[in-house]
Amino acid sequence: AQFGGQTCESLGYHGGTLACLADCTDYDRTQCENSGRCGDGIIQGEWGETCDGTELGGASCESLGYHGGQLGCLLTCTDFDESGCTAEGRCGDALVQSENGELCDGTNLDGQTCISQGFYGGTLFCSGDCLSFSTDVCATVGRCGDGVVQETYGEQCDGSTLANQTCQTLGWFAGNLICSTSCRFDETVCHDIRFLSTGGYHTCAVLDDGSLWCWGQGTSGQLGNGANVATNLAPVQVTGFTGGGTPISAISLGGFHTCALRSDGTLWCWGNNGAGQLGNGTTSSSNIPVQATITDVAAIDAGGNFTCAVKSNGSVWCWGTNISGQLGINSVVSTNTPTQVQGLTSGFIQVSCGDQHACAVKSDGTIRCWGEGSTGQLGNNATLDSLVPVQVSSMTTGISVTTGMSHTCAINNSGAALCWGANNYGQIGNGGIDLRQIPTNVSTLNSGVTVISSQNDNTCATKSNGAAFCWGQNNGGYLGDGTTTSSNIPVAVSGLSSGTQSVTNGYHQNCALTTSGFAFCWGTNTYGQLGDGSTSPSNIPRAVNPPSL
Repeated sequence: AQFGGQTCESLGYHGGTLACLADCTDYDRTQCENSGRCGDGIIQGEWGETCDGTELGGASCESLGYHGGQLGCLLTCTDFDESGCTAEGRCGDALVQSENGELCDGTNLDGQTCISQGFYGGTLFCSGDCLSFSTDVCATVGRCGDGVVQETYGEQCDGSTLANQTCQTLGWFAGNLICSTSCRFDETVCHDIRFLSTGGYHTCAVLDDGSLWCWGQGTSGQLGNGANVATNLAPVQVTGFTGGGTPISAISLGGFHTCALRSDGTLWCWGNNGAGQLGNGTTSSSNIPVQATITDVAAIDAGGNFTCAVKSNGSVWCWGTNISGQLGINSVVSTNTPTQVQGLTSGFIQVSCGDQHACAVKSDGTIRCWGEGSTGQLGNNATLDSLVPVQVSSMTTGISVTTGMSHTCAINNSGAALCWGANNYGQIGNGGIDLRQIPTNVSTLNSGVTVISSQNDNTCATKSNGAAFCWGQNNGGYLGDGTTTSSNIPVAVSGLSSGTQSVTNGYHQNCALTTSGFAFCWGTNTYGQLGDGSTSPSNIPRAVNPPSL
């Protein structure tokens, strides 16, 4: 057979045996066709075909890595014709097609670096799919969020890694320190004490977030947490005073009850109410705060078993026990509702309640006292009880007053401390032990006194230089000078030679609030009222433990 040099292969087929038709008019390609050819629409992979015409074997521009387009087949069937895909782009073309989700392409990082990705340095690479960055090399330098504190780059913390720091090590009283997303300490969760007060055997503090915490004796419900537990070594939160809402503007602790004044002029009290000292019109004790019936209150003080308040109009009101006339209402009848003190209708700015007497300061600098006066504590040059207020002798420049068990002290506008009343333990502070019926200068405290506090038979004061001093009875370590020896002149409180903001005296313990917002207490500790987590007494200040927030 003669084929003019043609074969199945020369005719485009992949193989087979070429024959001639019987009439010799053409080739018989039957055997060739069995081997197939490029163009028959069938992919003969065994002959090296990748595609054939429109038969692409399921491939597409997308399957080849392009973002779109129309894939074709080369005329040789040996490869795809990708010319219809390239216009849509692909990962690997060094162009960043952000509209198709690409972040980078090869060495084209679209302006991004390790630093722009949040790392502190290193070399950034593009991932193989162009959809993300490879930051392995960046990570060797570090970033905020890797759990490692890179102080070199200004990090203070990283995630839960706080570099052994706490709210307390940073100078705050309480709180649980956290790290911000910028790897700096978030101290908004840390808190200091705003107000501090101590009473019979318990102590309370208001934090700067408005929450109120108490510790020590709670038998009468005076801690306000809904319980009547005798000994509370750790602070408990007062019900309804969790922070936020109407701020607390003052707190005061009596023998077995507690009161808190809100900035809206409402007064809330809790604890023992046997004499009506909670002021809510009953004599039922309460271990959670109840609202007193008085409103528009500007100042408060809680005494032994009674309470007094100054209203915004300058009038003075009292309620509770009245055995010695300490309510100032010209009788010895107790009352469970706030009653105006006789004659004190306006102009008063502060009130203080002792054990069985009370005093109030008027804006003109005069002071009035009433109640028990057997030791001269009313300051009117007499030793008689008074059912109505009497004016303190020779005191015309008073700015603050405080009442103890049987004595009274005040600060005048020159910053001098003066005391009067019982002096059997030297609580007048004038170097003697004889009672004084009129204001008497306290030794060495003739200027610079900013805060004064009396309770039981001792007194403490702070000066403008931040130093704290105490004098009087000391058998329980109340003076905080490291001894149990009473003193008739002021002695320096150990460790509080500076930085003291205020002092508060209780019946069996005294406390100080520092300018940095920390609390220290000293004295007896039978019920944990010192707040150091123990019941051991101390004749020097001990730091109060923070609450668990």
